[in-house]
Amino acid sequence: YLPKQSVDQIVKIWKSMGEDVYRQRALGQLTMDSVLMYPEFDKKVHDYRSHSTPECEALQKNGGLPPDDWCLYMSVDPGNTVCAVTYWAVPPSQNHVYMYDESYLLGANAKVFGDAVYEKIKDKAFQAFIMDKHGGNLRDLGSGWLPRELYSKQLEARGLRSVETNYDFLDGCDDLFGRETIMRDCLRLRDDGSPYLIINTDRCTNFCLEMSKFKKQFKEIGGRKYCTDKGDRKYDTHAIETAEYAVAHGLPYVQPPKSVMKMTWAERMIQETATRRRMRQ
Repeated sequence: YLPKQSVDQIVKIWKSMGEDVYRQRALGQLTMDSVLMYPEFDKKVHDYRSHSTPECEALQKNGGLPPDDWCLYMSVDPGNTVCAVTYWAVPPSQNHVYMYDESYLLGANAKVFGDAVYEKIKDKAFQAFIMDKHGGNLRDLGSGWLPRELYSKQLEARGLRSVETNYDFLDGCDDLFGRETIMRDCLRLRDDGSPYLIINTDRCTNFCLEMSKFKKQFKEIGGRKYCTDKGDRKYDTHAIETAEYAVAHGLPYVQPPKSVMKMTWAERMIQETATRRRMRQ
């Protein structure tokens, strides 16, 4: 038992230490929702097997792999220490976006990327490839090549092209706040109890691990630490950033072609010109 005056004084001290401290000590609440960058994410909730929508049921019947009439995308965060790639599928209903697989490459280079991606997409028709705009344009001091160019050459050497971008990539959204906002909207549960973003958690283990550890930045004011709205990206957020690029792009559904035919030289030049025009815009 404490006198009311003592209680009020203690609560006042807790409030002066920040809202999180007050919620923890005075109200007995968990405050992970204000510390984690994406508190809406839950591995069980966002797994495709946790919902009974027609799209999730189709995935369950197909062993977690997207059916042939779903539209496919690939999102890349290039890097030498870690190169992250996530693979996406959109159903004709566009009721969900589905992360069905990932490649998480340690100590990677362009060739390692090409080999890993070839095993994932060699027999599939992709609508577009997406890449981190800044990371793809950091010129290598030794060779003078851009990572984007090196990665594109590896795709071309293996005959891996998409319908929209050919062997090249669309620029990933560089509006950090904007794509974080879109990501949160995709993670929230809708009226039917299902999220817009669903995941194959068995295959996308590194993405799930990064999401569980991704926290907000703290800043110190007057000797006390306060939580900000910005994510702490000093640690591993490679797969997360590929997901942010993907959802920020929108991943519109386009009916996939029955087969990816090799283009003639003239068709390829027309496609590359159109791609460069879109990138400039």
